[in-house]
Amino acid sequence: SYENPLMIEMKYFQTLNLKEGWNLVSFYVEADDMTTAAVLAPIQDKLLQIKNLTQSYDPNLPFFLNTLSSLSVNDGYWLKVSEDVSLDVEGYVPSGASIDVKSGWNLVGYPRSSGEGVADELTSLGNTVLQIKNLVETYDPNLDPDLSSSLNTLSTMAPGSGYWLKMEEAGTWTVGT
Repeated sequence: SYENPLMIEMKYFQTLNLKEGWNLVSFYVEADDMTTAAVLAPIQDKLLQIKNLTQSYDPNLPFFLNTLSSLSVNDGYWLKVSEDVSLDVEGYVPSGASIDVKSGWNLVGYPRSSGEGVADELTSLGNTVLQIKNLVETYDPNLDPDLSSSLNTLSTMAPGSGYWLKMEEAGTWTVGT
């Protein structure tokens, strides 16, 4: 594919405003160095732990005990801080992502810089989605239409938020274009 040599990729900043305690987050900016230590270096004195479903990182543990060595825009993370703090990540915003999901619950990221409607974003998964939720809102595509407007509180996906996605079967979630 022909690339215009004058086209410059824009660098973006993502700011995560973290509250004391646990936060459910994701990254939509891909930094040049996505190692956990590098991305979280600006808040390392307030960072207690970050983890996904299978791996974790604690800056106070010896490096060989930390299994979460790098971060991905495809994943959601639980991030625990000792006090309210903002984290800035500088890098590029991917134009889209393909996220492999398994049957049951998945902890996923949302690699977009602007929020889109939840129903539209889940189109690529067809009718295999059982539920998607963040810490306060939920969306169930299978609800009775008369009830869905009052029970489905999650209408727009939020960049920087992590999500629990419950699937009927494994598949690939295509986010963005």
